[in-house]
Amino acid sequence: MKPKEMQKNKSLARGEQSPRENDASMKPPVNPGMVRGGSGQRGGGHPGMGAMIPAEQPREFKGTLRRLLQVLRPHRIALLMVLIASMLTTVFLIVTPKILGRAIDIITVAVTSRIAGVSDPIDYKALLRILVIVGCIYVISSFFNWLGGYVMAGISQKISFSMRQSIDRKLSRLPLRYFDSTPRGEIISRMTNDMDNISMTLQQGLTQVISSVTTLVGILIMMLTISPLLTLIGLITIPLAAIVTAMIAKRSQKYFAEMWASTGHLNGHIEEMYTGQTIVRLFNRQAQAGEEFERENQILYKFSFKAQFVSGIVMPAMHLIENLN
Repeated sequence: MKPKEMQKNKSLARGEQSPRENDASMKPPVNPGMVRGGSGQRGGGHPGMGAMIPAEQPREFKGTLRRLLQVLRPHRIALLMVLIASMLTTVFLIVTPKILGRAIDIITVAVTSRIAGVSDPIDYKALLRILVIVGCIYVISSFFNWLGGYVMAGISQKISFSMRQSIDRKLSRLPLRYFDSTPRGEIISRMTNDMDNISMTLQQGLTQVISSVTTLVGILIMMLTISPLLTLIGLITIPLAAIVTAMIAKRSQKYFAEMWASTGHLNGHIEEMYTGQTIVRLFNRQAQAGEEFERENQILYKFSFKAQFVSGIVMPAMHLIENLN
């Protein structure tokens, strides 16, 4: 071996970089997803991880809805049980205030008569009977509410289980170029975060939609039976509430999409840093990896804050409109 080559090998053994490696035009053979562009921008890494791609939006809402219905079709009997349980729960809760109104009428008549100087004692037997009926309704309503939640939890978890299996089979059939161009953290995020979101949406969102629609129809019928004029006055603010909710939902949807995209970027960075820790230390890239983590973490914080803040405006806005009404 020549003396120059021996000197070069000794320098490399001590951790020194050769002039070829120090050359700015020669990049070390690090995983492209590990070290990305300079500060202040997200670039130079994996496509889809380094560059800030716009969050994915459903290409076709009807097609997505059709696929969701196909997924739910094998569970249609259980979904029918959830629908009936949610409707019964809502109906019982709507009927209860009207029954309690009879108890209030009994007390009001007795108090008014006593003020007028007429001795009309409170009918405690009728009052007790009404309270027993209301108590039974609350127990039955709670049972149906529990039953609907239990069945819906089973449906959502079974769907999530089958979708994870489908994703696993799909990943085994994908070509290698997909894994070369897609960050591993983003793939993991699809199988974990996205699946959790679907499960949560099915478990909570579907039952809430059924309950909300049933409550709206039931309360509207109840209000019409009590006072049609007051019902029309109360309905004036419904278009305003719908417009405000749609505007807030449109804005928050964008931020939530960006939040989950940023979550995938951060997961990809963390996964690549830990699995490639040997390479990172070999080329002394700890500082750059830390800076990249801080950058990704700040971006995730920004979009998470905006998504939670904007979505949290819905209830205060609804209370404001309700008070105006």
